[in-house]
Amino acid sequence: MQNKVVVIYRNDEVARAAVNELLEDGFPLNRIYISSDDDIEQVRYYDRIGENHLLPRLENDLGHFYRSIEDMDNVPETTGLYTRALRDGHFIVSVDTDSYRDAMKAAKTMCRFETLGIGSFSSRMDHLFDTEHPPHVPAISESGVFVLGQSAE
Repeated sequence: MQNKVVVIYRNDEVARAAVNELLEDGFPLNRIYISSDDDIEQVRYYDRIGENHLLPRLENDLGHFYRSIEDMDNVPETTGLYTRALRDGHFIVSVDTDSYRDAMKAAKTMCRFETLGIGSFSSRMDHLFDTEHPPHVPAISESGVFVLGQSAE
């Protein structure tokens, strides 16, 4: 795995629609993570007892997601963003890809759906998801899509 694309969606209906679109685009289910109601409850529990730092140690999909973010990004603020989103009842979808080109393809697909607090991205310019050239990183971040890992060379 060279890249991870992560998006926060408002609810499970939107998250599942995005996952279905990723599957239609050929991304395998075993490379896609979608948070669950159980994940949200676990985050709320650990937050309530003040032990959020233990989330990466969980031996389930949620723990694996946190470990993979730490491995790719190594910025504690990033995991905090996802913890707050889950605590607030939102859903996370991530896709592991083997190439920058596939990461940009996934990002473009995932932007077709409303992300947390951002709105519709149908009006986003396609050059943001150019598979040949690195994007303007703030533009991608502003879209609500985070691409972690290696960029195009």
